[in-house]
Amino acid sequence: MIGKNRAWLGTAAAITTAAAVLSSAGCAAQSAGKSPGASQYKPITVIDATGVSAAWPYYGTEVNPPLPKPDWTLTDTAGAAYDVQARTKGRITVLFFGYTSCADECPTMMADMAAALRTVPAAVADQVSVLFVTVDPAYDNGRRLSEWLGRFYPRFVGLTAPDATVIHDAGELGIPVDPPVKVDGVDSVRHGTAAEVFNQSGYANFFWGPKTSVLDIAHDLNQLTVRD
Repeated sequence: MIGKNRAWLGTAAAITTAAAVLSSAGCAAQSAGKSPGASQYKPITVIDATGVSAAWPYYGTEVNPPLPKPDWTLTDTAGAAYDVQARTKGRITVLFFGYTSCADECPTMMADMAAALRTVPAAVADQVSVLFVTVDPAYDNGRRLSEWLGRFYPRFVGLTAPDATVIHDAGELGIPVDPPVKVDGVDSVRHGTAAEVFNQSGYANFFWGPKTSVLDIAHDLNQLTVRD
């Protein structure tokens, strides 16, 4: 369901083979050009998957070198400070940027991650923190975030920050985020849809995209608990 005065112009992570970045491409035949004020995201090299093997046991797309877990303090749905590193220390941490009025990739990603967490053993699910950072903080207040995320999984963590902070922070992880803009009088948001997956040691070796299946996500979570 699209929220009032909100439209989905979200983006899928596009992978190129040379000096690849997690770039944006509109879902409704929208141009992939960067808008004024868009995030100056860091180029992140990714490696095309060749299948799961002993050398690469994940279905997620490899990031090389691995990304360190960011040292951020954001605001949770109760209005309290949330220190990302301190609150997720020693845990598998999935970081995703999206917004509640999204009609496609955002709810799909959250539903798939929720289904995967219900698929794996409880001992594995208990080691995972999923953080959802809104790219539309003016609309996604704490109550709205909490209610929306609760429809998927009760332990998903909703986080907010000012637009400029979100754009900057996402860019540090190679994820493009544009400021909310008016399109035909409707607020719209363009953003990358990679879910960065940090292991217990605090590094993201890979990310999941909208096409990563529930079973593949569950497989990767099981592998992380075995290997780290």
